[in-house]
Amino acid sequence: MKKRIISLFICALLLTSVLPFSASAQSGLLGTPTAPQNVSAYFYSWDNETGNVLESIMLGFTVGDYLKNLNTTWDNAFQEANNVGSTLVRLQVDYKLNAGGSWQYGSSWDADPDNAPLNYHVVDFELTTGDYLFSTEELTAIPDASSVSFMQQNTIYFRARYFVYYFDNASGQDVAAISAWSSTACVGKDAQSVTTKPEAPVLNSAELLKDEDGVPFFRVGITVTDNIKALDTTGGTTLVELSYRIDGGAWDTTAGDWLIEKTMDIKPENVGNGDEIKINAGTYDIRLRYGYVKQGDDMDEAHTSWSDYSNIVTIATGAYYSNASSWATTELKKAGDLGLIPDCLKGTDMTKAINRAEFAAVCVKVYENLSGLTAQPISANPFTDCTDSEVLKAYNVGITNGVTATTFSPKETMNREQAATMLTRVYKCVTMKGWTLNTDSQFTLKYDMPAVFSDDAQISAWAKDSVYFMNANGVINGVGDNKFAPKNTTSAQEAAGYASATREQALIIAIRMVENLK
Repeated sequence: MKKRIISLFICALLLTSVLPFSASAQSGLLGTPTAPQNVSAYFYSWDNETGNVLESIMLGFTVGDYLKNLNTTWDNAFQEANNVGSTLVRLQVDYKLNAGGSWQYGSSWDADPDNAPLNYHVVDFELTTGDYLFSTEELTAIPDASSVSFMQQNTIYFRARYFVYYFDNASGQDVAAISAWSSTACVGKDAQSVTTKPEAPVLNSAELLKDEDGVPFFRVGITVTDNIKALDTTGGTTLVELSYRIDGGAWDTTAGDWLIEKTMDIKPENVGNGDEIKINAGTYDIRLRYGYVKQGDDMDEAHTSWSDYSNIVTIATGAYYSNASSWATTELKKAGDLGLIPDCLKGTDMTKAINRAEFAAVCVKVYENLSGLTAQPISANPFTDCTDSEVLKAYNVGITNGVTATTFSPKETMNREQAATMLTRVYKCVTMKGWTLNTDSQFTLKYDMPAVFSDDAQISAWAKDSVYFMNANGVINGVGDNKFAPKNTTSAQEAAGYASATREQALIIAIRMVENLK
């Protein structure tokens, strides 16, 4: 697209001195351009790399779909009826000094003094990125704009709009399709915080996990500040840099222009000492900082504005967990000593909800402990969304299946009745000869029926036998008030995690399975 439009600039320049454009926007065959979006302006008084004074302003904006698709639109109009001749795309930039000032236009080598009823300042711009760098000398009504002290005491406002010039062969008329004005942007005294460095993030949690291919990565929980949200809408680039060190050693870093969210997965492989990241390597200290690069700048250290570092969160991977509820710590040590904590949970936050892949790994550990056998993964993976070896072991043993014939949904969280059912399958697999998932209905669990839970009606029919079997054997208890909390039934329960099984709960259940049913 850029090649087509730039090639059209040359022939269209020959037309600009004779085109009697009016101030009203016309749509015509090529439609009406949308206004420039996310306009931002930055004052440059020096070059960080060379030290040369630039005294210029960068105007940045989002080009928009209209101009991105203009090449196709032009081709269609030309091919259908040979209706559109040479086309020229320009940007009009106006400015004013301080809030009460009047809009002005700058001088331009290609302005037409004989046919300039709009008093416009039209410029060529970078169509692919939406950048335009111009000298402060072009601000003819503000001769002192190049002064840093002047910029500190005043504010210069900018607005922009698009012109698409072309000749309509059918009507024999020249057309100027004009967009609406953009929102205003400013530099100087009253400029918004986009000209300052980002605020430091707040790091709420950090875990060291493995993806489905067994590659370790960091999952961090962040309080996303309004400051970085604002920076993310300016057209520039926001960065996250994660620093880590092992056992108090040197800090290593990984950075990227990720979408900044409350929970982020950051992979350090191929960066610095990323190959040293191991699930059980030792104690990791984690910290973050935000970076911001103005639109039009190179993404290098000289042009990146970094925030201060966040607080530090420690991941004790040499231990069994990085965080746990106080009431669970003794039991978790026991789970670790019994070999019931799979690698995917070591060093993680045990208070978080457990997902299907993690719970399958716990079930494999319980199966191996109760049976004395070593589970092997199935050779022909039936799932298109999961390659986790522990899931494939659980599937091969017969203690779990997918949510469909070809999908497992490994990241989906588990509720309490699902956990009871899957662990009951482990017990059946170990103790009932010939049991399989397909023949499950032919096998009967023997137990003394305990008192019925007050929320029995909310327990799914397929889960009731497992729930009461586990309760009768002291493996899974209620949550108080004679309730089992089998699953979340309201949005409020879902938000509160009322029936969600956590990692520490799953491991405590695994201990009771081994202690009470072996």
